[in-house]
Parts: sequence; structure tokens; C-alpha cells
Amino acid sequence: MPGMLFLALLFEFIFLIFLAGILYYLMTGFIGVPWVPSTKKYRDIMFDLAKIQPGERILDIGCGDGIIVCDAVKRFQAIGYGIEYHYLLMLCGRIRALITGVSSKTHFIWGNMYRMQYPEADVIFTYLFPETNKRLEPLLKASFPSGTRVVSRAFSYPTLPLITKKQEGRETIYLYQIP
Repeated sequence: MPGMLFLALLFEFIFLIFLAGILYYLMTGFIGVPWVPSTKKYRDIMFDLAKIQPGERILDIGCGDGIIVCDAVKRFQAIGYGIEYHYLLMLCGRIRALITGVSSKTHFIWGNMYRMQYPEADVIFTYLFPETNKRLEPLLKASFPSGTRVVSRAFSYPTLPLITKKQEGRETIYLYQIP
């Protein structure tokens, strides 16, 4: 009987931790940027616009589960970095890198994109809200050299020089370059 009580308490504890994690994720989605993964169709368009070359460093700001980072490393022999504010999603990125065999060329960083030193990058990927892009843009200009490519899914940057864009359904994918 004591074993059953222990198992019941353990189950309740695990359930409460799980519930707290879900609530945390939902609340930060409402006050920040929610996680919405990029499908293969959108990744293909983003990669096509970016023209990633082998050995280039890519950075996904708000990388979620790391699909863009891992896919770019696997397909283009890039070096991938992902920044994610949600710890569990960042861990998912690391697990994805292990499963796909690219963990030696990927780096996932848990942190706030507004308060960190960015790793060097040749191409930056974002899928963030317009207000977030507006706030992030001066940091990108100050942190990356001229010529760095910035690919944004769905939402534009206010003053970054636009190189090209591609419409896919109701979404537009933008390619910018740091001046």
C-alpha cells in the first residue's frame, strides 16, 4: 500500500510539473513570440533566398525546436547556431541535432535575444512579429558586419535594405542585407 501512495504522489508531481511547463509556454507565447515551426516548403524557400554555402555560419534567432538550424547544417554543410528563450524548446533543438547526426556542427543557446552577444553569422533567420523585428533591427546592425544576409518569414524589417522577396500563399519571405 505505501508503494501505491508513493506512485500516486509521484504521478501528481510529474503532472503538476508538466502542467506548469504548459502554462509557462502558453503565457510566454502571449507576451512574446509563440513557437510556430517552419514547414519544409517554407524552409526550402528561405534556404533558396539565402543561398547558403558550405561552411557558412547560420543563426536562427528564436529557433524553437531547431528545425531550421539542423536542416541547414545537414543540407548545406553549414555551421548552425540557434537562440531560444524557451528552455524546453532549446533542449528539443539539441535533441533534434543528436538524432539527425549534426550535433557537432550545431550550437543551441538559451537566452534573451535582446540581451546577449551573438555568435558570428553569415546568414540570420527570423520568424518574429513586426514589433520584435523593429526592436531587433538596431541590434542586428550593431552586431553583424555589412553584407550579412537576413531572411525573415512573414514579417518585414523597417529599414534593412531589401534584396528580394518571394510570395508563397498568404506569406512573404524576405531577404535583407545588413548595410
